[in-house]
Amino acid sequence: MKIRDTGRNSWQSLAKFLGMEDYHHYCQGRVATQYCSFSGKKSGSQKEWFATHEGSHFDTLKKLCDATDYFVDRHFKSWKFGEKESVNVEFYYPLLIVQGELLDARAGKRSVTLKRARHLQFRRSVVVGGKEENYQIDVIEERYLSKYLEIVDRELAKTARLLRRRRKAVRDAIDHIVRRARRLRSPERIRKVMEF
Repeated sequence: MKIRDTGRNSWQSLAKFLGMEDYHHYCQGRVATQYCSFSGKKSGSQKEWFATHEGSHFDTLKKLCDATDYFVDRHFKSWKFGEKESVNVEFYYPLLIVQGELLDARAGKRSVTLKRARHLQFRRSVVVGGKEENYQIDVIEERYLSKYLEIVDRELAKTARLLRRRRKAVRDAIDHIVRRARRLRSPERIRKVMEF
């Protein structure tokens, strides 16, 4: 998703072009890069809690990223160039919904503070083919789902309004990308031309 920056004769991301840092939740707040689960352990008469990294949780986060990759790849591979291309922007919101409580852990100088959270953001970074890929994953408590969907609806509606207001720049970018991509035969090269 890219738009031509005609003043610099280069490309800029759609996020920068639309100023998403001002309204999209991915651009706001803290983003976790680590996670853990807590398990209880009875020690004498008291119950102790300890942090664990369960394989099933790692697998769940990995599967969210795999699913995102699958749908992005399917989108590019199914592309058929028409006479005049329309705007076709897809957004992916990987989402993990937990049934129990979600806690935000903040490390201090001497201890860790745990605070209840209804919605956290997690960034999973992996290296694929020598290139770092980042996935932003929303993690929410089950009871927060309707509020989360309101956030996504608001962001998508604003994005659509901004795209309509800047129709000419969007149309110019689409036409330029399509002219370059139509000459290519390799799906990988076509995708490279289309991506930022």
